Amino acid sequence: MAALSVFMKCILQRVAFATSLVIVSCLTPAFAMIVNILPIQVCDNDGNNCANSGQELYLAETNKIWAQADITMNFLTWTSINNTSYQNFTSFADETTFFNDTANNGISGSATTITMWFVQTLTNTDFGTVDTIGGRKVMIADNVFSTTRLDTIAHELGHNLGLTHDDPGMDLTYLMPTGGSRTIPGVIGDITPDGAKLDKLTAAQITTAQASTYVVPLPGAIYLLTSGLGILVLRIRKQAYV
Repeated sequence: MAALSVFMKCILQRVAFATSLVIVSCLTPAFAMIVNILPIQVCDNDGNNCANSGQELYLAETNKIWAQADITMNFLTWTSINNTSYQNFTSFADETTFFNDTANNGISGSATTITMWFVQTLTNTDFGTVDTIGGRKVMIADNVFSTTRLDTIAHELGHNLGLTHDDPGMDLTYLMPTGGSRTIPGVIGDITPDGAKLDKLTAAQITTAQASTYVVPLPGAIYLLTSGLGILVLRIRKQAYV
């Protein structure tokens, strides 16, 4: 009977341990991650006439789109720079000059934070532009908000996370086709998985984005993971003394 009691105790311990791991794994998504973004308004020399005066980010729409990859976009506290010459752009060369002017453009000092500048106009009336695919610099023009382009910020961040313009099977309901051809949602209810199911990401795009150096684990996910490891250590130690 004593041997049976010890055996049952061992079984119960292992069941409890397995249950704890299941709980941790269920509470911790496979990719519970955030991307930190520093938003900067570009104002004139006197600090007036700032771009994106309403400090709009289309945050709910952006995060609904990127929920497909279990990525949350985390915008940091707004800052601004005062430089009239950097409010409007008429050439790609001028945009490159701005991106490279790290002494004056207010770029984040963190190598894992994307800096997003809001300007009045971009070359060729573009809505947004990035310095390089996979880079951490992006500009958004005011016409994004005057024309209610709900997915432009999400699209440009896709470039920051390594995605190129892509028309999978010529299906323009995906996120990464160019703005001139992509079907733009009029309301958040048309963003996938709802309504018209717009702004979809392919499995390959999700894999690429999740591998970006700008994607970092959510603090809560780290806590749950370490908690699970702590449970494992305690169970092993406890069993060692039985």
